[in-house]
Amino acid sequence: MSDFASAAMLRVIHAGMRRLGMDSPVQQWLRSATVPLNAKRQLVEMVILQLGVDSLLELGQGVHDVEDGSLLNLLVHKGQPLRVMQAWQRLERFVHSRHRLQQTVIDSCTIEHRHISLVDDTKPSAAEDLVVLGVLIALLERADCINVVATLENGLTVWPIGNVKALSLACQSGSTSLWRLTWDVPEVVTEKRNPTHPPQSVNFSTQIETWLKINGTEAISIEQLAQHCCLSVRSLQRHLKNEGVRFVDVIAKVRTERAAQLLSSGQTSLAEIGFVSGYTDQAHFCRDFKRHIGFSPQQYRLDHQF
Repeated sequence: MSDFASAAMLRVIHAGMRRLGMDSPVQQWLRSATVPLNAKRQLVEMVILQLGVDSLLELGQGVHDVEDGSLLNLLVHKGQPLRVMQAWQRLERFVHSRHRLQQTVIDSCTIEHRHISLVDDTKPSAAEDLVVLGVLIALLERADCINVVATLENGLTVWPIGNVKALSLACQSGSTSLWRLTWDVPEVVTEKRNPTHPPQSVNFSTQIETWLKINGTEAISIEQLAQHCCLSVRSLQRHLKNEGVRFVDVIAKVRTERAAQLLSSGQTSLAEIGFVSGYTDQAHFCRDFKRHIGFSPQQYRLDHQF
């Protein structure tokens, strides 16, 4: 992964090691200009040697301790577990990760993943499988999911952690790359809204912009925003048309404004800016930003940074 994602994962592993009562050498890597590719592997091997392979799943619990504003917190969408999984896949695309999750949604509370490698047809190691699985479990918990259960393809339940010996055998046999995650979402009591249509004076594009700035622009459908505005999709589209904009225009405006702000105010990498701003991948970021602003992200940074 590129540096910004690797650094985020190292911070999670560091926090997980602290939870397990272990010392961690993470700080020496995070102070460097780049994060060594083998840094995560060294930490993982340290955990296995000291506490056993089952502790790899617990490393992901470090997600609960990462500071506000960190990359991993951007993956958390309260009460929307499937959106959490979509955000993880977007991160993989954005940073050109050599490992990917092939995802199959079974229902609103069940998902299957196959952890694959894009390089030389080699599988991720069992340790890499378990670390990723542990992080996904913690992200679901951060999204307010309860009763999260992870099961391997052989039917072995690995979270909550139970049969450690069976897990070790699964690692040895290489059967850790396919798993199923299930969870429950607590019932939320929501205030009933007035079903009558909002007054014509409401500026819906501004209302949507405000909502997107708070909740993010990735994986947002017009159906969700119509529900937020207490309208049908067709009514919302009609209101936006009367205001001279389209749904996609509103999303593009919020994304480009966020990206332009970040480009002007610091040395954050283009990949991280694109991800934080809600783009699908870096090519999409560069193409869309130039179309709406008139400059590439790199040129905009050179001309507008202060």
